[in-house]
Amino acid sequence: MKLWPRRATADPTQKTRGYYPATPLPYVANVSWPRSGHHLLVRLLQGTYGPLFGYCEHFVPKGLANSPCCGAFPCRRGGLVHMSKQHDFDLTAVVPEGLGLVVQYRGFLPSAVSQYEMHIHKSAEPDTPATFRAYAEAMLPTYRGFMDRWVRGERASRVVIAYEDLVAHPVREAEKVLGLYGTPDYGPNLRKAVKRVKAATYVDGVEKVAKERGVQEARDETAFRHYDPALFTDLAARAAR
Repeated sequence: MKLWPRRATADPTQKTRGYYPATPLPYVANVSWPRSGHHLLVRLLQGTYGPLFGYCEHFVPKGLANSPCCGAFPCRRGGLVHMSKQHDFDLTAVVPEGLGLVVQYRGFLPSAVSQYEMHIHKSAEPDTPATFRAYAEAMLPTYRGFMDRWVRGERASRVVIAYEDLVAHPVREAEKVLGLYGTPDYGPNLRKAVKRVKAATYVDGVEKVAKERGVQEARDETAFRHYDPALFTDLAARAAR
């Protein structure tokens, strides 16, 4: 059985027998801090909308030869692409007012640990507490700038999703995005997608896919091999300033 309905009415309050107009999705920009559940959200939307949902990761396809990616953010290919991603590490991205926007973020410490796992796997640096500390210290100013620019403050047509909330309450948080798309009636599809979505995480720099389907709980950073209570407390305090 397909996860998406064969038909959708533009106005669900008016149903005429034999008349099933399509529901085109608008484009929604996504600005996501790394390791904040962006690909989990995308998989949920793909499971909810099926072929109605077009996605572009932006920074990967734009660098490929003969890529169909327009290379712009926000995307210029509305109608084909309904969401694209931007990390905005240099804090210069602009999303026009009125355009739908999803912002995803994560607590600094778990995001730093998760990013470090990916970084050290590809790096020639030694995997030591000192290497992790230097990596986290370098990341901290950009994280604080990201939070000030995208998470704090008021903005219309914006949904803000914390990773911790997404994994704890995936239906509730993803339903906010369905609202941006104007498709709250796709809730049953979303609930099915939550039960079937692939769960993946990084351990020692390697992606691990859980055998069980469904959204998995967030990791405990105190189990990290370079965990230092004093360092982690200090980093958390400075990240929150």
